[in-house]
Amino acid sequence: MTDWQNTPFADNWSDPAERERYRQHAREVYDKMKDLRSDSRRYHVDYGKWLIASLLALHGGAIFVISSLAKGDKPIGPGLLIGPAMWNLAGIVFILFAGCMAWLNFQLAERLYDRWSDPAMLYRRDMWPGHTEDRYDGLNATLWLAASAGVLSIWSFVASAAELRLALLPT
Repeated sequence: MTDWQNTPFADNWSDPAERERYRQHAREVYDKMKDLRSDSRRYHVDYGKWLIASLLALHGGAIFVISSLAKGDKPIGPGLLIGPAMWNLAGIVFILFAGCMAWLNFQLAERLYDRWSDPAMLYRRDMWPGHTEDRYDGLNATLWLAASAGVLSIWSFVASAAELRLALLPT
């Protein structure tokens, strides 16, 4: 049985080469986890701002165009425009939900990287980041909810355009 199987502390290992390999590898993993934690903090803000602003502008602009059709040279009855407007309102709700889920996903990722970047891993092999003690349910759920809500938001815009086109067809 080797030393590393007897004790979790790298300082107690008799083979200096094995001890040094472990420390170098642990330092690399630790630094990577710290960088990923930092990136999660930085990018969740930038990503959220871009995504929410883009789709809110898209849906807001569509609602503006729809409302201007009711007051234009050849006004269209408001009854025909309510459906397309509601699709865009639904798209706004979807994108706000997507932004919230994306923000929550990055927060959960940051917390996970924070737990994984424990400095004790530099001298204890039993403190290595593991997949058994951490559950990914929240990360996976928020990832897929954000993506799904984003797709639904875009789909709402397409549905609004299709319904608006039908409303504009001559009868």
